[in-house]
Amino acid sequence: MPDPKSEEKIDEKTNLKTSNASAVFVSIISGICYGLTMSITSGILEEDPWVGQTAFIKGFISSALLIGAAIGCLASGFFSDHFGRIRIILICSVEILICTIITSVFKNIVTLIVFRTLVGLGVGAISAVGPVYVNEQSSPNRRGMICSLLQTSTTFSIALAYTFNFSFHTINGGWRYEFALTALPPILISMRQFGIGLLASKRALIISVVLSMMQQLTGINAIIMYQPMILASMGLSDTRDQLIGTIFVGLWNFITTVFALFLVDRIGRRLLLITGYSLMSLGNFLVVLSAVIPALQQKAYYLSVPGLAVFLAGFEFGPGPLYFLVISENFPTVIRGRAMSLMTGINWACNIIMVFSYLPLVQACTIQWVYTVLFVFSIFTAIFVACILVETKNKSLEEISADSSLKLDKLQSNE
Repeated sequence: MPDPKSEEKIDEKTNLKTSNASAVFVSIISGICYGLTMSITSGILEEDPWVGQTAFIKGFISSALLIGAAIGCLASGFFSDHFGRIRIILICSVEILICTIITSVFKNIVTLIVFRTLVGLGVGAISAVGPVYVNEQSSPNRRGMICSLLQTSTTFSIALAYTFNFSFHTINGGWRYEFALTALPPILISMRQFGIGLLASKRALIISVVLSMMQQLTGINAIIMYQPMILASMGLSDTRDQLIGTIFVGLWNFITTVFALFLVDRIGRRLLLITGYSLMSLGNFLVVLSAVIPALQQKAYYLSVPGLAVFLAGFEFGPGPLYFLVISENFPTVIRGRAMSLMTGINWACNIIMVFSYLPLVQACTIQWVYTVLFVFSIFTAIFVACILVETKNKSLEEISADSSLKLDKLQSNE
């Protein structure tokens, strides 16, 4: 029989290590956030177009951040007590990121001063809330060292800012890059918060990333956006015929979507996804055959058009309507928002890659090889879903979260 006391000690040590690691991260990033944003103007004021400004304007530009920081640190105490330390740090990081981007884009003194002041609001809030969070999360025997990291990271970031000044001072518009680089600390904070909780379920994360990528990399939006050109490559040379063909494709796409409405809660997510990706594989295979069979070289549409119809039916039966449903069910409520945000971003990125690269790939590799790759992607995803995905039909979100056995106590306590 395992000793309950020894298990409790192990859990306590693990919690202390996790809390210390979180405190170290916040201490370092808080210092860098303050030191980098404050000192970056040192070299920027010696570059065009700011070098010719009056001493008063230069002083205003430099102190704008400090004015905002003074206001931000005064206002942050109430909000951090009410909403939690880490939430305020995250909100301020996003605010700093947005204002920093604006600062690096617009070459206007008023805009620079206004948005540097707004950056200061976030920096000041983090400079006040960060040390509180670090103190609360650090173990007693490590608190002094971890808290002192804040000043160490501040001085390091000042030296880093001077290095950026030196690196970009000879580049035309180098000040834009220098301001943009001050967005690194808030980006790191945001990335960390996205990562917390998602990593609590590696299985859910893997499933979601694969489905997010493959929904687009199997080729759906390339087919939708380049339909006339695709039909032309399949033997329909008349533009009028191509455009009429796109109408039929659009109607078929709509009709097959309607069927999924009545099947998803009867058949279930898993079986529909397997069926959908299998049909997509078959459709891509028919397109490949139409390109490689010599007898069909002038009339490839005898196989390729039915192939596209089968592909679209498969997509609208499975990954089209079910993607967002499956992804949102995959994660518990406490991290569902950030998980959906990350997965949707991956989905959009793959969408861009597919649409951007489709025509150049067809031109360079021929249509048969492109659709061979799409066939491989589709069949891989069908097998992946069959082996990994668990059916969630007729289960509440609470039941799904409980079944996933996510250990999110640490996340909730930190927030």
